[in-house]
Amino acid sequence: MAETLTTGTPAPVMIPETLGLSSAQVAVADLIVREFLNAGFGHMVAAAAVANAYRESSLNPREESETGRYVGLFQLSPDVIASVAARKDPVKNTRGIISEALKSKPFMTLAATETHIPTLAAAFCRYVERPKDKDGESQIRYDIAEALYPSALLQNSPYVHEPKAPPYRKPPFLGLDEERQKVAVWLAGGILLTGGLAYVRYLEQKRRKSYFEK
Repeated sequence: MAETLTTGTPAPVMIPETLGLSSAQVAVADLIVREFLNAGFGHMVAAAAVANAYRESSLNPREESETGRYVGLFQLSPDVIASVAARKDPVKNTRGIISEALKSKPFMTLAATETHIPTLAAAFCRYVERPKDKDGESQIRYDIAEALYPSALLQNSPYVHEPKAPPYRKPPFLGLDEERQKVAVWLAGGILLTGGLAYVRYLEQKRRKSYFEK
């Protein structure tokens, strides 16, 4: 029996029974979809993220790896979010993986054109999660996405013609947003130009001084 997630904004069709999902897991999937949609991604990318979170943590926000290094829905490392408590927060964990997705040019390029959820799930694994066994894990996530989001249910869905993912954005330079980066570039250019003119004036004065001292 098909179900839809309730986010206020329509979410992709999914079959929780296929993988025996509980109501708590479906609620977490709902949260992930909502966060990805709010970040500007389309429904299909959001669904691909759900498939990856299922593989990473079984949609359990408090999941930890055996070593304790990887935590939360998307098993984030301290390199992404330092605080363990923050990584166990499903919203913060999801936003952390969204920031990683935005940094990946290969994934963002594919996300802007691809509408096949299993393909997107495999790409999310390879380029965003980046496990050691990229080929094996990509196939696993492809299969999970097929089980959660059967193509037969989506072929006539409006989500196939969804808005595309936001354009690839370069990671911030020195922690500055794009507008501040532009201001910094203009200021740096002005300083270089002023310095260059001052140096030329200095050389000219030196040349004249040498001429009169002869």
